Amino acid sequence: DNCQTPTETALVTILCDTGLRISELLVITSDDIDWERGFIFAHREKTKKEGWIPISRQSLAALKEYLSWRHTKDKRLFPFEYYDVWLWLRKLSKRAGMGDRLHSHLFRHTAAALRRIAGQEITDIADLLGHKKLDTTRRYQAIKPVELKERLKPIFKDEDNG
Repeated sequence: DNCQTPTETALVTILCDTGLRISELLVITSDDIDWERGFIFAHREKTKKEGWIPISRQSLAALKEYLSWRHTKDKRLFPFEYYDVWLWLRKLSKRAGMGDRLHSHLFRHTAAALRRIAGQEITDIADLLGHKKLDTTRRYQAIKPVELKERLKPIFKDEDNG
């Protein structure tokens, strides 16, 4: 597993799970998490399609671990600038032996692909991602699940790759 800190694990897990843009994740506060029901509030500056979206128990666990580990009183859960996360992704990509292939939108593609594999309708996936047009969501399906798994193998350990 190339995620070396609770911060990295929480960021990657939540981005892959929710399909949030990095800019959307960076404005999330503790008020935006419904721990009981498993939802996170998406502030969609780009499309203005704000609302509650589901977040997995795995992501909530990673978030809880991160929050117990971090040392800041900032109200934002991830008090970073976009550039900081961009640099971190470059380092993670190199650490994982992926060169420059890891980019922020790969996480959105992952979230969409995982939901499609699970049988979700494309309209539901479009809502999750905050897309106004279905054509935008359809473009995400150009990446096949097997290809996506191969791209992400260096980041996440699973039963197939140790």
